[in-house]
Amino acid sequence: MITACGLLLLCPACNPDWDEVVAAGKAEVETLRPKLDQRLAQFKTIAVKAEKEPQAELKPIELGKRPKLHFGSYDDPRRPNVLVASPKSLKTDKREYERPPLSFYSYRLDKALEVREGNLFDYLDRKSIEKSLAQIRTVIEDVNQARYLVVIRTHQLSLPEVTSLNTKAFAKNPGQGSAGSFTPGKFSGDALLYDLNDSSLLGGISLQAKSSDKVKIRGNASFMSDDLRTQVGKDFAAKLKPASDDHPQL
Repeated sequence: MITACGLLLLCPACNPDWDEVVAAGKAEVETLRPKLDQRLAQFKTIAVKAEKEPQAELKPIELGKRPKLHFGSYDDPRRPNVLVASPKSLKTDKREYERPPLSFYSYRLDKALEVREGNLFDYLDRKSIEKSLAQIRTVIEDVNQARYLVVIRTHQLSLPEVTSLNTKAFAKNPGQGSAGSFTPGKFSGDALLYDLNDSSLLGGISLQAKSSDKVKIRGNASFMSDDLRTQVGKDFAAKLKPASDDHPQL
């Protein structure tokens, strides 16, 4: 059975050939390409505009009669109406599998790119094909139907660094106690909010954050960047809360 948006839903009793299922799925993705391509092209245009916006001239966010931002969560039946990403991730044509620390990207945009490339069908599980195709449909709908786009710009970034590591203590008990000392990281940037109905800039907020005074390292020192990202997320959530009807999240 083909859904209204073009994706395949399987009938368990039909038991179709696997190669036919994959071929049909890829063909259906092709029907979704035009609208998705238009949306991705819009993201690129906005990203270029965002990179040129002067940092010192940010205006407060004013939604007027527009709906509030909704970021969504796993236990919320409502779909999110906002995507969050950096200019770089918005301008890419392919999913990025390796990113530098403290990069900002949209999981939904990532999946949409993967669907657009057709690679997702190489990893589908025969036992969960219907569930996988439903997830693809949801991702495409979220990207195509989003009302807002938040573009995160990084102006200054210094990543946290280990300055002294007690390797024996760390190897014996990683993630607990004091394994050494570190130089805290700092982030300075902003978040620009765009209305995807007309690509207009609705305003922006400045973002400032630094690492916690004490950071637990789990696995390796690169996890310290996770703490800095958490602090950026807290500042983001606090400042964007007035324009949102739930908890803003990066």
